[in-house]
Amino acid sequence: MGFRHGDGSEKLINCSNCDTLMEIDAQFCVECGTKRTQALGSKMSAKSDEIPKPANTQDSSINSGSSELTEPVRKKKPRDPKIRLAFLNFSEKLNSGLKKQAKAIYIITATVMLVGSYGIVQSFLFSSSSPEGFAEKYIEAVISRDDSKVAEDSALFPNPDNLPLIPKKYQKWDEIDGLSWKTNSEWNGWLGDGFVRFVPMDGNRIKDEFEFTLPIRAKYSTKFGIFRTVEWVAANPMATIDFAFKGEKNIGIQINQVPAGSVEKPELSQKRYVAFPGPLKTKLTGAGFTKEREKSVFLKSSEGNILDFPEVEYALNTSHVSSARTQLESSLVSCLKRECSDLPRLSQFDFSFYNQPSDYLYTDYFYTDWGTSPDCSVSSFRATTADEGYVSLDCTAYASGSIKWILYRIWLTTYYDTGYDTTSVSLSVSANVSRTSNPYTVKLTNIQISN
Repeated sequence: MGFRHGDGSEKLINCSNCDTLMEIDAQFCVECGTKRTQALGSKMSAKSDEIPKPANTQDSSINSGSSELTEPVRKKKPRDPKIRLAFLNFSEKLNSGLKKQAKAIYIITATVMLVGSYGIVQSFLFSSSSPEGFAEKYIEAVISRDDSKVAEDSALFPNPDNLPLIPKKYQKWDEIDGLSWKTNSEWNGWLGDGFVRFVPMDGNRIKDEFEFTLPIRAKYSTKFGIFRTVEWVAANPMATIDFAFKGEKNIGIQINQVPAGSVEKPELSQKRYVAFPGPLKTKLTGAGFTKEREKSVFLKSSEGNILDFPEVEYALNTSHVSSARTQLESSLVSCLKRECSDLPRLSQFDFSFYNQPSDYLYTDYFYTDWGTSPDCSVSSFRATTADEGYVSLDCTAYASGSIKWILYRIWLTTYYDTGYDTTSVSLSVSANVSRTSNPYTVKLTNIQISN
């Protein structure tokens, strides 16, 4: 019977924590991870109890050694080997699957990298295609009313229906002289749309009443065979305006304060036109007392507008009423001076004499006198046709009265008393008016004065 020398890997000892065999030279348990000193501690202490105690001189060293071996061990819950085995099984299957699909994975990875690189380059090209240059050309053409930029397929002012453009003289925009323009744009090259906002500035103050927005779209061209570059153009056709004039006679037209013929013979004979952005103020004027009708619109970069007006109306303007009032007041003053028959007849009972006697024989005399400074105000006015109208005033005239009462007589002596008072009288003064060759004055007929 022979012996062989061991190599130290023989599992000849047990772990006191999980009761698993350990190699002789193992420093920890491979199953539960307990250190060697702790794994062997409990068993060593048990064996030390059986060994006889040496002499007293060695008690201290033995006791100190046994205290190290008998250090209390905190037992850990044994690990479940199923989890480790399941993880190893999953890793093996995953590696096997990746090896089988390696070609497809390489293709997908390469495709993603190519697409990502293309997207980065293309996004850079789109972001560098700013519409600021386009916006500068657009606003310059708007300010100068450059009709040469208007065409069926124009990038700035498309006019696909070839509608006539309102002549330049009717599109004056004097309010923007001396203003500077700021632009604010947003665009998306992938979607191919965006907008430019035009904001006029008077120094540091925004003139927001003249602000407008232009929608834009992308016109693509190829670069290097695979990439696209953008040229920005107006997305919508120019703004249109429809003049809806009715069949009225003797009605003149003014567009932005410039005469444009009459409704019967307009200089803009077409019903629909295209126009540059800006204000368009149209006024209809008539002879005599025809009321002016005005309509203003602010044309945007692209939208349809219909310019219609209400039915013709007649009215006296301020100058007509002022002329009629002056003439009526003059007529009333003339009547008061000569005490014309149109004035009401006053009696002593229209006055309040403070010393009015309660009993007297008779009235010796009673006189009245009209003042020549009445107070008047316009009560109503209207125009019935283009040539005729009516004006009335509410006036207050002032009159004075003097009276003498014969009280009684004793023999040859007569006793009397006198009184004096003033009163106000309400009068209405009216007349028919008609127009004259002077557009600021009227002619009065049928003047009436009544109480």
